[in-house]
Amino acid sequence: MKSIILFFLLHFSVFTLPGDKKNASFYYEEGVQHLTEGKYVPAIGSFTNAISLKSDFEEAYYQRAVAKYQLGMELGYYNPELCMDLLQAMEHGHTSAQELLLEVVQKECFNTQAAFDHPNMVFCADFSAGNLKKLPKTLESLKHLATLHVSGNKLKTLAIDFDNTRFLTTLDAHDNQLETISSSIEELQWLRQLNLSKNQLREIPEELGYLFRLQRLNLRENQLKSLPEEIGKLESLQVLDLSLNQISQLPEKLKELKNLKELRLTGNPLKKKNIIQLKKQLPNTVIYFE
Repeated sequence: MKSIILFFLLHFSVFTLPGDKKNASFYYEEGVQHLTEGKYVPAIGSFTNAISLKSDFEEAYYQRAVAKYQLGMELGYYNPELCMDLLQAMEHGHTSAQELLLEVVQKECFNTQAAFDHPNMVFCADFSAGNLKKLPKTLESLKHLATLHVSGNKLKTLAIDFDNTRFLTTLDAHDNQLETISSSIEELQWLRQLNLSKNQLREIPEELGYLFRLQRLNLRENQLKSLPEEIGKLESLQVLDLSLNQISQLPEKLKELKNLKELRLTGNPLKKKNIIQLKKQLPNTVIYFE
C-alpha cells in the first residue's frame, strides 16, 4: 500500500499549467523552500517542474532526490527512483550526488538470480562467492550500477563493458584469480573504491592513473613488481594498500599523492632508506612498512 501511495504522490505532483510564465529557477527556489519546511511532496513537484523546463538542471535533480529520500524516511519506504535522479545529477556534473548515492544503494543489493529481473532498477549487485569463472554476459544490461561486488570467485579477467557501467562508484573484485585489468578501466570516472586484493596481478595498466575520483585502492597480496608512474595522478587517493607484493622500487611520482592518508607497504622487498625518504616526501601520510 505504501508503494502505491508513494507512486501516486510522486507522479501526480507536477503543477506546471499551460501558459505558465515561471522559469526553472523560480520552481527550483520554490522546491528548496518546500524542502526546508519538510513539505516533501510539494518539493518534488516543484523540482519536477524545474527539470521539465531545464532538462540539464543538475541541482534540481539532486534536490529532488533529497526530497524523495526524506519522504521515504518519513513513510518507511525505499524509493529507487531517487537513485535515477542522483545518476542524472552526476551525468550533468553534480559531484556531491555521489555521496548520497553511495549511502542509498546499499539499502538493496541484488544477487545473481534477482539482478536481471528488472535491470533498470539495479544499482547494487552482489555476485560474490558464486564460483564464477566469468561474469554474466547480461551484466551489460545493468546500466545503472553504482556498486558491484564479485569477490570470492574464480575470475581471471574483468570482462566488463566499462563504458556501460560508467557510474560505478565501488568495485570489489578481491579474492579471485585476476591476471589482467583492461586498460578501459579509465572509463570508470566516478569510481571511488577499487579492491583488487588477493589476485594474481603482475601489473596494473597506466590508465588506472586516470581515475581522478578514486579514494581507496587495494592491491594487497598480488604479484606486482612495479607500479606505473601514472599512479601519481590519483589526486583524490586517500588509502593505498600495496602489502604482500614483490615491489622493490616505488615510482617517483608517488610523492605527488598529497591527499594520501594511509600507505601500506608491508611484505615488499623495499629498502628502508627509500621508506625514510618517502616519509619526508609525504609527511601527512601514515606509512606501514614493518
